[in-house]
Amino acid sequence: MVIAIISILASMLLPALAQAKAKAKGTKCLNNVRQLALAATLYKDDYESYLMPYYLGDPTSPVPTPAGALWGPDPIYTRWPDLARPYLGDTNVFHCSGNQAGALFNIGINLTVSVLTLNRGYHESAIAKPSATVHFLDTTMAANPFEPDPDLVIPVTGAGDRTIHFRLPTDGLYISHPTRVYGRHNRKANVVMVDGHVESLAAKSVGTMQPSGDPRSLWDQF
Repeated sequence: MVIAIISILASMLLPALAQAKAKAKGTKCLNNVRQLALAATLYKDDYESYLMPYYLGDPTSPVPTPAGALWGPDPIYTRWPDLARPYLGDTNVFHCSGNQAGALFNIGINLTVSVLTLNRGYHESAIAKPSATVHFLDTTMAANPFEPDPDLVIPVTGAGDRTIHFRLPTDGLYISHPTRVYGRHNRKANVVMVDGHVESLAAKSVGTMQPSGDPRSLWDQF
């Protein structure tokens, strides 16, 4: 009888404990994203309101990764995690605690607003709606890259779920590198907007399946 009661209580408590654990992970990830948002703002302040780009460097004017690079080494390019690093106290901000594979990089930069030339991102003034344009968000390497519903994306298993940007399904390189927004926290993704504020949004509401210029496309607000 006692064992039966314990089993019943356990069956009632376990779902609640799982939800509490998931919520705690989501809160930790949100705090990490807030630190990244601050780093991006400080970078922008230091570089005359130019947004932190995906990378700096090109073959004729290389910007090799610094010693101990987070993403590298690379003799030509320095990518955004290492551009953000001087403004961060803890590099664990790049790791989402909700990532089951334990991969380090689970937050991606929006390539649409972060690659203008090989050595500079867009100026903030070029973004029509900074408060409604994604700069960074939770990402994954999709195991089902052609799933039309962003809320149903499935991450790859293992350490391969590691990315620092997200692509649109219409991107020519998407087939070989299908990185997508991922609602890792109860189907919601933590998002940093260009103006520096942070939100938790359903993956679908980012509008990655909408065409450029569509008001629902939070990835493209020029």
